[in-house]
Amino acid sequence: MDEENFFKMFGRQVKQFRKQKGWSQLEMALELQIHPNELSNIECGRRNPTLRSVYRIANTLKIKVNQLFEFE
Repeated sequence: MDEENFFKMFGRQVKQFRKQKGWSQLEMALELQIHPNELSNIECGRRNPTLRSVYRIANTLKIKVNQLFEFE
Protein backbone atom coordinates (compact mmCIF):
# COMPACT_ATOMS: atom_id res chain seq x y z
CA MET A 1 0.00 0.00 0.00
CA ASP A 2 1.37 3.39 -0.88
CA GLU A 3 1.37 6.39 1.43
CA GLU A 4 -1.53 8.17 -0.28
CA ASN A 5 -3.83 5.14 0.02
CA PHE A 6 -2.78 4.65 3.63
CA PHE A 7 -3.93 8.16 4.56
CA LYS A 8 -7.18 7.74 2.61
CA MET A 9 -7.96 4.46 4.35
CA PHE A 10 -7.14 5.97 7.75
CA GLY A 11 -9.48 8.85 6.95
CA ARG A 12 -12.26 6.46 5.98
CA GLN A 13 -11.90 4.74 9.35
CA VAL A 14 -12.19 8.06 11.18
CA LYS A 15 -15.26 8.94 9.12
CA GLN A 16 -16.87 5.54 9.72
CA PHE A 17 -16.42 5.74 13.49
CA ARG A 18 -17.64 9.35 13.49
CA LYS A 19 -20.80 8.36 11.61
CA GLN A 20 -21.38 5.45 14.02
CA LYS A 21 -21.52 8.05 16.79
CA GLY A 22 -24.05 10.01 14.73
CA TRP A 23 -21.81 13.08 14.67
CA SER A 24 -21.39 15.59 11.88
CA GLN A 25 -17.90 16.78 11.02
CA LEU A 26 -18.67 20.02 12.83
CA GLU A 27 -19.72 18.21 16.01
CA MET A 28 -16.62 16.04 16.05
CA ALA A 29 -14.33 18.97 15.21
CA LEU A 30 -15.78 20.86 18.18
CA GLU A 31 -15.12 17.84 20.42
CA LEU A 32 -11.53 17.68 19.13
CA GLN A 33 -11.14 21.47 19.36
CA ILE A 34 -9.97 21.69 15.75
CA HIS A 35 -11.30 23.50 12.69
CA PRO A 36 -13.85 21.44 10.72
CA ASN A 37 -11.68 21.83 7.59
CA GLU A 38 -8.84 20.06 9.40
CA LEU A 39 -11.09 17.10 10.18
CA SER A 40 -12.34 17.08 6.59
CA ASN A 41 -8.75 16.97 5.33
CA ILE A 42 -7.96 14.04 7.64
CA GLU A 43 -11.05 12.13 6.54
CA CYS A 44 -10.25 12.72 2.86
CA GLY A 45 -6.64 11.62 3.28
CA ARG A 46 -5.24 15.04 2.41
CA ARG A 47 -3.66 15.57 5.82
CA ASN A 48 -1.16 13.47 7.71
CA PRO A 49 -2.30 13.64 11.35
CA THR A 50 0.27 13.68 14.12
CA LEU A 51 0.39 10.92 16.71
CA ARG A 52 -1.14 13.38 19.17
CA SER A 53 -4.05 13.91 16.77
CA VAL A 54 -4.51 10.16 16.31
CA TYR A 55 -4.57 9.71 20.07
CA ARG A 56 -7.10 12.54 20.51
CA ILE A 57 -9.31 11.20 17.72
CA ALA A 58 -9.41 7.75 19.30
CA ASN A 59 -10.16 9.16 22.74
CA THR A 60 -12.90 11.40 21.38
CA LEU A 61 -14.47 8.42 19.58
CA LYS A 62 -13.96 6.26 22.71
CA ILE A 63 -12.14 3.57 20.76
CA LYS A 64 -8.67 2.04 20.91
CA VAL A 65 -6.04 3.72 18.73
CA ASN A 66 -5.37 0.49 16.82
CA GLN A 67 -8.99 0.39 15.63
CA LEU A 68 -8.24 3.39 13.44
CA PHE A 69 -5.66 1.28 11.58
CA GLU A 70 -7.70 -1.88 11.06
CA PHE A 71 -8.46 -1.38 7.38
CA GLU A 72 -6.61 -4.05 5.44
